[in-house]
Amino acid sequence: MKSTALQFAPGAVRGGSYHFAIGSAGSALLILQTILLPLCLAKESSEVVITGGTHNPFAPSFDYIERVYVPVLRKMGAQVDLRLEQHGFYPAGGGKIVVVIQPVPRLLPIDLLERGMAHGRSARAIMNRVPWTVGEREMVVARKRLELEDEATEIICQTTAEGSGNVVLVELDFEHITEQFCVIGQQGMPAEKVATKACSEAERYLKTDAPVGDHLADQLLLPFALAGAGSFRCVALTQHFKTNAEVIQQFLNIQIDTLREERLAWKATFNK
Repeated sequence: MKSTALQFAPGAVRGGSYHFAIGSAGSALLILQTILLPLCLAKESSEVVITGGTHNPFAPSFDYIERVYVPVLRKMGAQVDLRLEQHGFYPAGGGKIVVVIQPVPRLLPIDLLERGMAHGRSARAIMNRVPWTVGEREMVVARKRLELEDEATEIICQTTAEGSGNVVLVELDFEHITEQFCVIGQQGMPAEKVATKACSEAERYLKTDAPVGDHLADQLLLPFALAGAGSFRCVALTQHFKTNAEVIQQFLNIQIDTLREERLAWKATFNK
């Protein structure tokens, strides 16, 4: 195969009621991110139900989309409400999310350059059919590494999801941004290692004042490009970021410029 051209001729995006059943632990949130922005800019409102994985490796968790990604879209004018009706842990899946989207004429440009005042930090362990002691051990690590008070940690133990599962979420809340670091527990990985990995990612973020974390930077490229202007400062430019930026500039009339400010701080600027 030596194809050098791609032809893409999409029809009009229509809002409405949609149900996507992944049938595995495949990420429900990646499906959501694929359709969310087009439906935000459609003429009709939409309700989307997606079943599949809500907390799995190599994809954003439901909590991340709810607490980190969607709040930035709301700053840009998007009207999105979402709820988690059932957790779906890897590898069993079986989760369910419901998303309601009200259309808007366009996304508004914003500048996301500062974190603002620190409002707090917290950690949470979620388990399904996993002993309570696993969450206790994880939160001991989080309290010690991040200097958290007992009331800033939470253990949620349930038995309603399909299969067993464990996730540690560390959240850093600032005036202008919330960042979250999620690590999925896996068979053979000690509870302490799960929590340590999440805390290490949070500690790296705290070494700089850039508001946008590595993964969020990847995900903000498209909404900022659709807005046609704006800028944000991020911790690093991943290979995902670089690839995504190149692809977007092939499809949209937008210039994405990046400038390294310091070791853990880059600025991305969008101009038509």
